[in-house]
Amino acid sequence: MNQTQIYSFKIFKILSCFGVVLVHYGQITHLNGSIKILTDFGAYGVYMFFIISGFLGYLSYSHSHSCRQYYLKRIFRILPLYYAIIIYNIVLYELLLSSRFEVPADSSHLGWLRYFLLLSQTIPSSDNFWINLSATWTISHFMFFYLLMPLLFKYVNTCYKALILQLCCFILNYFWNSNYFLPLTSLYYFIIGISIYLALKEHKENFVIAISCLMNIPLLLFNYAPEYVYSNIFMILIIVSRNFYCGTLEELGQQIGREGTGALELSVYPDNISLQRILKEMKGVLDIEKNSDMYVIHSSFDLRRALSK
Repeated sequence: MNQTQIYSFKIFKILSCFGVVLVHYGQITHLNGSIKILTDFGAYGVYMFFIISGFLGYLSYSHSHSCRQYYLKRIFRILPLYYAIIIYNIVLYELLLSSRFEVPADSSHLGWLRYFLLLSQTIPSSDNFWINLSATWTISHFMFFYLLMPLLFKYVNTCYKALILQLCCFILNYFWNSNYFLPLTSLYYFIIGISIYLALKEHKENFVIAISCLMNIPLLLFNYAPEYVYSNIFMILIIVSRNFYCGTLEELGQQIGREGTGALELSVYPDNISLQRILKEMKGVLDIEKNSDMYVIHSSFDLRRALSK
């Protein structure tokens, strides 16, 4: 992908990356006060990742030759590395650290099977060990979205439909009001990305910006869930960024169809991005793809935590 064509897109990636790095830094170092407030704000970078992936996922599917091709690309790009990490953790905790660390009981009685079936974020558990081991929580969210993509592409084919679905997802999240962040809950943010894509395609940017502003008014008045407020702000920022893409969406999609979405679509462990990769991204050296280097870092944290007990 040409660097100029996605200049502003890379800026959004960098901001999202820094946000996620900040929140993890604050958690690891146990910061307090105003600094902690600043680092906690970085957690909203995850929602921007979901929005960006919704945009690119829809764009990529529009230029896929078949549903089968679309699924196979994502399965082979995401799941092998994901399962390798799960197997590594099984060896680490069940064999290497079995004498020093006791694997907690899973309240759902699924154990490791919940990770192999991508159910870690779908079925609640009383212990975080069975929910977000090695920061793998986003995988079930992305795979759920990709699973729905053929239906979304077929029926959500106009900007108005995307906005209606976005509103329906918001209402569902509001009345569901679950403290557990399910893949169905995150669908709202992916749909925002689809709304952006269709707004740009149909030249309805101003209309979508106006809708986003109107949605934020009651959210701000009632001080409701800031992640929805910031997601609408992200939506506006992406749309008004005139360098978001150069040329038409058709041209961008054709390039993605030829080259794949590895250089753009942030679908593998967005919360496992190292500072080194961000700095390389800023220099235009490396696109953020499969952030396998952070697996080693996360594993070292897991190992250190286990040995300290």
